[in-house]
Amino acid sequence: MKSLKGLTLSLAVFSVACAGTSPDSNKGKLGVDVADHYQAGERQGRPLSDIRWIETFGDSKLNGLVKEAEKNNRDIAAAVANIDIALARAREAGSDLYPHLQGLTTGRRAKQNFIGLPLGPGGGSDSVLSSLSNDFGVSLDMSWELDLWGRVRAGQSASLAELEATQADRASIELSIGGQTAKAWFALIEARQQQDLAKRTVEIFGNTEKTLRNQFELGAGDNQKGLAAQLRLAMSDRAAAREALVRREQQAEQISRQLEILLGRYPRGEVDSGLKLPGMPKTPPAGIPASLLDRRPDLVASERRLAATDKRILEAKLSLLPRISLTGSAGQTSADLANILDNNLSVWSFAGRAAQPIFQGGQILEAINVRKGEAKRSLADFEKTALVAFQEVEDTLAAERFLNQREQALVESASLASDAYKTADEEYANGVGDVLTMLTSQRQMVLRESERLLIRRLRLDNRVNLHLALGGDFRERPVRKSVVSSQ
Repeated sequence: MKSLKGLTLSLAVFSVACAGTSPDSNKGKLGVDVADHYQAGERQGRPLSDIRWIETFGDSKLNGLVKEAEKNNRDIAAAVANIDIALARAREAGSDLYPHLQGLTTGRRAKQNFIGLPLGPGGGSDSVLSSLSNDFGVSLDMSWELDLWGRVRAGQSASLAELEATQADRASIELSIGGQTAKAWFALIEARQQQDLAKRTVEIFGNTEKTLRNQFELGAGDNQKGLAAQLRLAMSDRAAAREALVRREQQAEQISRQLEILLGRYPRGEVDSGLKLPGMPKTPPAGIPASLLDRRPDLVASERRLAATDKRILEAKLSLLPRISLTGSAGQTSADLANILDNNLSVWSFAGRAAQPIFQGGQILEAINVRKGEAKRSLADFEKTALVAFQEVEDTLAAERFLNQREQALVESASLASDAYKTADEEYANGVGDVLTMLTSQRQMVLRESERLLIRRLRLDNRVNLHLALGGDFRERPVRKSVVSSQ
């Protein structure tokens, strides 16, 4: 989503980065053997562009739906809010690098009694001398911790890495929502195709039932009881076809509502899809570079969180060193409010302070141990995420080959089943075939056609899964320097 809000966010991130730097990459800590290329690819070829991977399906309606989802999906909106939160925390973490100024205005009026001095207005023994005093002041107070050891900068660097992680989270969610939208769109088209097939099946089975009923009522054939059983089989097939039609209609409505939720619409179940699935994009080439660490958003997010934990360890260790701070105040004070701005009544103070932790019951040392434990956990999570990512790519590349082989077999099976039904129907009409063969062949024809429709949709789903696993298309993305780490 490219919008004014996105530009504002980028400028805000840039302003935070000017005060600190994001930690270096921790990819070198990945304790996983990584192949130079994925092993399950099928053929050599030129990698395709990785820009706007959804457009490789050549479906303009799908492109529009994905853009709509990116604009209106609530999960993406929540991810944007998380970035705003992380950005505010990064600013907050860096605020201690600068002096803290506070404007102060004071006003005080006091009465003081002088006990034992009977000099009051009445002059009696019960009179007490008293006085009234005013004190007014304005001042500008300053406090500043000198970050000599880099403790504050380490904390800000950790916050910047966490900000980058939330940005990667948003990219991951956008990628996922795009994939979910594509698969829901394919599933809706396939459901409508299955619904259309179910309608044709009801018609075919109805014609068969009508033919057998006419023969039964005319008393055709030597075995009237056998014809009655055959008629009931045909009636059963037609009833089952009607049930399948209702089931397909229900599935189409459910998938349509699911798609509308992804698009941020009210789930009315009214998305119009048509009956044609897009063609299969080009086969992914063998030798796809196995360099997901710079392009897959969930891996980027995991690595950034690992980098943040390292900076948190440094921040905790530096808490053992003295904290040196400066305080100062400048202003004016007067007993008369009218003279509050008189420069002759100015006052000021300036002081330095060094505080060295000596004994805190092990609090600081245990805080360091907590940060170390968090770093170990983050490293384990990073390695697990990487292994799962590589598995997903290998699985989808392998599935590409197997699904292609299955589709070829099912296309052939569906064609043979259709020919078999036509032949059985003609033979029965000419009196040289039997009813059971015709009924069996028409069931097989419908079943194989349904399976053929399903396998095509599964191949498209698998291609979406491959793009999700790669974090885009088949060519490596150029590594763009992060705006927060370039300062």
